[in-house]
Amino acid sequence: MNNLLSSLLLVSLTSVISFAQCIQVERQADQQSDRVVTISTSVGNGWSEPVQYKQVTDKGITQFYVHIYALEGSLIDQKGAAVIFKDGTVLAWPQARIKANHKGIVDVTECLLRLTESEIEAFQEKQIGSIRLSTQERSLTLAQSQRAQDIINCVIYAQYCDIKSDKLANHL
Repeated sequence: MNNLLSSLLLVSLTSVISFAQCIQVERQADQQSDRVVTISTSVGNGWSEPVQYKQVTDKGITQFYVHIYALEGSLIDQKGAAVIFKDGTVLAWPQARIKANHKGIVDVTECLLRLTESEIEAFQEKQIGSIRLSTQERSLTLAQSQRAQDIINCVIYAQYCDIKSDKLANHL
């Protein structure tokens, strides 16, 4: 994965426009446990951005996650998530646990998915058309789709670019 990330870094660093959104990334480091969490943040409510990312490095092992949100739906937890890209490619997690929550005036369904290297590449290379959580489907606007594609590189390469904050977790 390091070779892939190195080559993608060179390509990504040449695109200043895509890194403009890196101010919407936050890194929290806990020096006592050697754990670093890098997350994308949203403008407004946490669920207002349909696709958000999280990278956790703990004891030298890095795991990457995508957090997806759909509006409305059932308040009963269900299973099954999918991301549908504009080119027709689908990433599906049929056994993914979907959580239902009431957030103020809106019912929100959400899912946190751990990504493989090939899934990370798909999010970097393709624009998302819509997401599906159980039976709820949420289409992304062009701006949301572009943000989701751009900001994944900000999370992956947070150590190389300016981000919103860089805090010690035990000082939050």
